[in-house]
Amino acid sequence: MAKVPAMTVPIVIASAPSGLQTIVDGVGYTTPITFNWQPGSSHTLNPVTPQYFSDGHTQYVFTGAANQTITTPSSGTTYTANFTTQYLLNTASSPPGAGTVTASPSGPWYAPGTLVTLTAVPGAGEGPGGWSGVDPSSGTTATVTMNGYRNAIVSFGGTSAVKLTGMTITNGTVQLAVTGAAGRTYAVQVSTDLKTWTNRLLVVVGSSGGGHSVRNDV
Repeated sequence: MAKVPAMTVPIVIASAPSGLQTIVDGVGYTTPITFNWQPGSSHTLNPVTPQYFSDGHTQYVFTGAANQTITTPSSGTTYTANFTTQYLLNTASSPPGAGTVTASPSGPWYAPGTLVTLTAVPGAGEGPGGWSGVDPSSGTTATVTMNGYRNAIVSFGGTSAVKLTGMTITNGTVQLAVTGAAGRTYAVQVSTDLKTWTNRLLVVVGSSGGGHSVRNDV
């Protein structure tokens, strides 16, 4: 007498959004995937979380419990793993190290439509010079609505306060080394004629960090 094959039913493992990774019985698959399982058999489902879009700017977070065990029903069924979508907010200062940016609510990942308030915190001797990659902005504050990846940058401008850190005189040439706000290194040019020395040097300071210029009499 011929052996009767065991009855199986189609079980679909899906995800929302589609095309994400899940582990079924210890093996990774891309959804959707269909299995033919015997009714009453047990299987483990473990969606991978978080998962990232190819550019790394969007992530998908599973909203359910991990390592779920299911018992195959007597008829075909679809099991769907639901993920939330979140977008990355990147913040930076220009020049680097001139200050920081705080975000409220804190991130860097946000649900679509989230309104985020950004606050620029200048370093010593710095002030905000403007924002890029944001929505409305005013002074040290800006906002962004997270309907996709955002890259918010605040530009800081230094003041004219500099600290003299060294001076050399070689063959009538005076060279000064100064350090400005936020630890920037400044290039210094001194214009003077030692033959007509008047105890006043005109110092022109150009910042390699922020493109600032300073004129001081010393």
